[in-house]
Amino acid sequence: MSSSFKVKNIERDSTIEDVKYKAADGGIYFPIPSDLRIKENIKVVSDLNSSCDLIKKLKVKTFHYKQDSRFPKGERIGLIAQEVEKVIPSAVTKARIRRTNDDVSNIKMIEMDQLVMHLLATVQSLTKRIEELEKK
Repeated sequence: MSSSFKVKNIERDSTIEDVKYKAADGGIYFPIPSDLRIKENIKVVSDLNSSCDLIKKLKVKTFHYKQDSRFPKGERIGLIAQEVEKVIPSAVTKARIRRTNDDVSNIKMIEMDQLVMHLLATVQSLTKRIEELEKK
């Protein structure tokens, strides 16, 4: 079963119309543009340890959305955007979400692709450490 709703990214002034997602798990799935042709100032992340340090500061929590919200019911696991913003500001954005009859404005949302890149750098850093230890 799929549903749709509109997301207006307030800070970046871009609009994504009629996004399809799987409502059963409450997740919203956006493809992230990654084509070389639309990027500039590309740099290799040389300090992989810094990502590891950032990831260690994030606290995964369980929570329930408030009863009066239109968000998924039941216990969820995730992060709190305000807490993530203190550690990785680029991973948090504000958005207005319109679904059926409600309009929830200025909701802080986590840009998961930003976190995934830090997780990837963390895995690379830890893999390098393991390989160095195995050589000894």
